[in-house]
Amino acid sequence: MARERGTKQGGLFQEYRKDENGKSVLKSQSWIAQYYVDGKQFRKSTGTAVKAEAEAILRDWMRDAEKGLKAAPQTQGLTYEDIRADYIQYAIIHQLKSLKVRKDGTPSFNPLPATDEFFAGKKVADINQAAINAFVLNRREAGAANATINNSIALLHCMLQVARDNEKISTVPEFKLLKVAHRTGFLPPAGFQKLFDAIPSRLQALVLFLYETGCRVGEAAKIEWSAVNLDAGTITLLQGETKNSDSRVLPLSSTLVTLLSAVKDRSGKVFPSKGVLQNAWKDALAAAKIEGLLIHDLRRSAVRNLRRAGVSEGVAMKISGHKDRSVFERYNIKDEQDILEAGKLLQQSLPVVKIQRALQAAK
Repeated sequence: MARERGTKQGGLFQEYRKDENGKSVLKSQSWIAQYYVDGKQFRKSTGTAVKAEAEAILRDWMRDAEKGLKAAPQTQGLTYEDIRADYIQYAIIHQLKSLKVRKDGTPSFNPLPATDEFFAGKKVADINQAAINAFVLNRREAGAANATINNSIALLHCMLQVARDNEKISTVPEFKLLKVAHRTGFLPPAGFQKLFDAIPSRLQALVLFLYETGCRVGEAAKIEWSAVNLDAGTITLLQGETKNSDSRVLPLSSTLVTLLSAVKDRSGKVFPSKGVLQNAWKDALAAAKIEGLLIHDLRRSAVRNLRRAGVSEGVAMKISGHKDRSVFERYNIKDEQDILEAGKLLQQSLPVVKIQRALQAAK
């Protein structure tokens, strides 16, 4: 039975049960909140045994209810499966590129199996930072890297955002992401020449294109010859061919124009597929005596080369297709030589400082 404290508009109570001797004992130390919305009663544990804290939580829930918002007790019937289904529907409607189709025809996302396994059957009201912390520990035990775990957390956050937009919940909790050590690898021009010489000739135009423009290898694989203008020295990526669905024009160097001009059959795709490059990559690195280089490092190198060449940040971002400045800056790698060159430029721009008197005083 329950001992109530409060009014019909809202109140707190604690639940009791009978022990083996028939004596009333508390079922839980936590206070239970009760209030009404449009005549419907809602009850949920506040999660605290401190009455003052419980009263504050109840006031927040009642205040949200007065504003027409959905407070925590009103979402207690909403489950992970509900917001999962809504997000997949959203992804289908908006044709999200991250949406995949499994062999059995069902839609999915790369991080979905991990969230399905851990959050299956859980109520949305219980998906909080504490649940995320437990998920992180679970995934680490399974050997998942921080970046992989972050992808799952981000997917779950997207589900909750869609649930809010669908007016099934009022607020979306902000989950803390894990720290990730971002790669800082890049390939200097001398190293690229070695790679270029080692890669099969049919892939040389592709790796040069990736190294000069920062184009994503998946985007490059979609380029048709109709998008190439050798006279103007440009390739135009159309909407639907890029990761962010924005069209953009990429400049071609005279060397790349020469390579592409030598191609006799200019129908269909310009460059080989990503898989062809991946298959030849390991052997090319071994032949060039380059260790640990990823194909994606060509993109990082291109960003760095564009900035070192004096290309403005805005133009460089348009060429590489970056929309997020923070990601672009991560790719704009600085090394010790950059710092030394900056010092030389600074020295050239400043007037010569007369230091004779300071030298005399130091003797």
